[in-house]
Amino acid sequence: MKSFPINSIRSRLTTQALPVSLLCALVPLANAHALRGDIGVMHAGVAQSDVLRPLADAQNAWSSTAVCVPISNDPFRFEIVSSVAVSGIRMVESAQDVLDFDDLATTTEEVRSVSNEVCVVEEVAPAAATASQATASRRIIVASGAIEGAVAEFRALLGNPNNGAAIGEQPAGRREINWDGVPVGLTNISHFPANFFNGISPRGLQYQPGLRGLEVSDNSFININPAYAGEFIPFSGQKMFSPLGTNESDVLFFVAGTHINAAVTGFGVVFSDVDKDGTTGIKLLDENDVTLETVIAPARSDARGLSFVGVVFRNPLVTHVHIVAGDARLGIDELDVTQGGLHDLVVMDDFIYGEPKATGK
Repeated sequence: MKSFPINSIRSRLTTQALPVSLLCALVPLANAHALRGDIGVMHAGVAQSDVLRPLADAQNAWSSTAVCVPISNDPFRFEIVSSVAVSGIRMVESAQDVLDFDDLATTTEEVRSVSNEVCVVEEVAPAAATASQATASRRIIVASGAIEGAVAEFRALLGNPNNGAAIGEQPAGRREINWDGVPVGLTNISHFPANFFNGISPRGLQYQPGLRGLEVSDNSFININPAYAGEFIPFSGQKMFSPLGTNESDVLFFVAGTHINAAVTGFGVVFSDVDKDGTTGIKLLDENDVTLETVIAPARSDARGLSFVGVVFRNPLVTHVHIVAGDARLGIDELDVTQGGLHDLVVMDDFIYGEPKATGK
């Protein structure tokens, strides 16, 4: 079985909702080399975190920390209100700086991550801050446990309204799939239609053809394996989703109810029962199949066992998403690691994504 590619993850500093002052003290203690390329440097346990993309040229980067305050009218800008100096690590040199993620072509600073109003700032050589980075400003929301706040923030970043199953390209807002509107006749079967959410319920999302099967379940997939009873807990309603015969799947975006290729500003997914770090996540790609972002879902942190990851760009860039749920498929011969099995079995609940906009291709 293929597992999620985590070669960009070298180490993770995990905290449990520690005070800001302690977080500021902890971050610089990590080896600067270990921080390079780490998507989840500041994952904060049950607290949500916003994580910004790793630098393209990690060899020219070093780490520093500062306390940041989001600028309310622009979610892609943060104000540095204070900085922390630690010997041997270059720090932000002045307070009251504003970091604008659209100015990376000219600036030498980039926010690496934001968590509980603490950010990690990278100072980079000018050559590493390219124009392509400047056009790909993003916010990443990562949470486990009580994920409601993170999901609400992600929705707000995508914007209102929820356009439901409205046909055609809408001027603003987002789309959502929570599986609970799937008819009884298409629930707990192995051939859920790959185009259901672009044809039958037009929301501009379609699964890549060629999967062995797709299933929407309202009983924790016990038709696949009775041992799964109670293993997977939904986020909303009762129904959840999984591909069959594999733990990997791809979704494509279209103008809702049409065959017109589209791109969205962001995509997020709720995972159920992520037991191990590094097994689950999403990779967002553009119309040229270039990877825009890869984000690993955090492991569960409470009995409910939910995790959320989502990425929002300033512009509609994402044409398809590769999703990896756990490190093995569901099957009669597979038990979850918590049941004595060898693999981390994971399913999905809500999908939340920006309004699909025509790409012109």
